[in-house]
Amino acid sequence: MVVPGEIEVNPEEIEVNPIPVVEVNPEEIQVDPIPVESDAAKGKRFDSMLLGDPEENAAVTPEENAASGKKKKKKRRFRPGTVALREIRKFQRSTDLLIGKLRFQKLVRELAQKQNYGRQHQLRFEHSAMLALQEAAESFLVGVFEE
Repeated sequence: MVVPGEIEVNPEEIEVNPIPVVEVNPEEIQVDPIPVESDAAKGKRFDSMLLGDPEENAAVTPEENAASGKKKKKKRRFRPGTVALREIRKFQRSTDLLIGKLRFQKLVRELAQKQNYGRQHQLRFEHSAMLALQEAAESFLVGVFEE
C-alpha cells in the first residue's frame, strides 16, 4: 500500500557501496595514555564540591557568570611605588645574597678564564673565596645604586 506523498522504492534498484577496508599496522598506532586521577585528588575535588570552594569548583563560563549577576574579582592594584617601597624594605631587612650563587660562580669562572689567556689548566676557587667575591660585588653594586 502506498501512502500519498511517499515514493515507492524497489529494493532491487538500490545500489549499496561497500565500505572501504583500510589495513593498519598495529605497531604504527600511537595512543596517548589517559590521565588517571589519583583517589586523593578525586576526594579533594569531591570535598571542595561539598564545601562549595569557588576556586576548585569554577565550572561557570564568563557568559553564565555575567548573566547570573556575579562579578569576577579584580586583581589588586597598588599605587605606583608602593610595591617598590615594600621590596626595598624587604631587601634591607634580609642579609642573604641577592645574586644567585651558581650564576655568580659561572660569571667569575668565565672572567677568570678570559684573564687566563686561554691556557689549558682550569682555575680552581675555594668556596669561601667565591662567597667573599660575591659579598664584595653585591656591596659595591648596592653602593652604586644608592647614588
